[in-house]
Amino acid sequence: VEPSRTEVIVRRRLLRSGRKVTMRRRDLTDRERRNGVTDPLRTVLDCAADLPFAEALAIADSALRSAKDTPSLVARSQLIEGLGSVARRSLGRARRVIEAADGRAANPFESAVRALALDVPGLTVEPQVTIVVDGTELRVDLADRSLRIVIEADSYAWHSSRMAFSRDCDRYSSLIADDWLVLRLTWRAVMLHPERTRRQVAAVVALREAQLGWATGVCRQCLRAAG
Repeated sequence: VEPSRTEVIVRRRLLRSGRKVTMRRRDLTDRERRNGVTDPLRTVLDCAADLPFAEALAIADSALRSAKDTPSLVARSQLIEGLGSVARRSLGRARRVIEAADGRAANPFESAVRALALDVPGLTVEPQVTIVVDGTELRVDLADRSLRIVIEADSYAWHSSRMAFSRDCDRYSSLIADDWLVLRLTWRAVMLHPERTRRQVAAVVALREAQLGWATGVCRQCLRAAG
């Protein structure tokens, strides 16, 4: 979402705060004071230490993301090494963000969906997973390979054309026919009703775990009968 307040880092001696500004008091280097901006590495680490998990993860993912003509702003090794500069009181929060960060994430909304999924016990999702169904490669936003659960970060803009809507319906049907459970999460569900959405995802995980346990039990019965 669009921020309602500007986040500014100031020297520790400055105490004044404005109505529309959130001040973070930290030490600043001479270069940072002179240029009036922090570099990408420090920016990611500061956000990882200060912001809610979903927002911080979206920023870290974006900094790691690379494209054909656009290299990533930071390297994972730099982020891990940079954790040594994070204050102890914020280290646990920052470490969680950096360990979860993944440059494969397609966009900030997908990162927010992944942040929500990471809070669901038993669910381990990867971004931008390719699944082969009947010889056709299908790219999904998030997938737990072991549980065969797919989570799609759906937006109205992406389905604004009849062709796009039809294409995704075919894709979801193919995945379901291949024994993948598909969850489609909208921006409204994730951003405005996160707790309810998290409960829904957890219910699907429990359903899938029960199915896999039942299937395992049947196989064991078959083996005992055959023996």
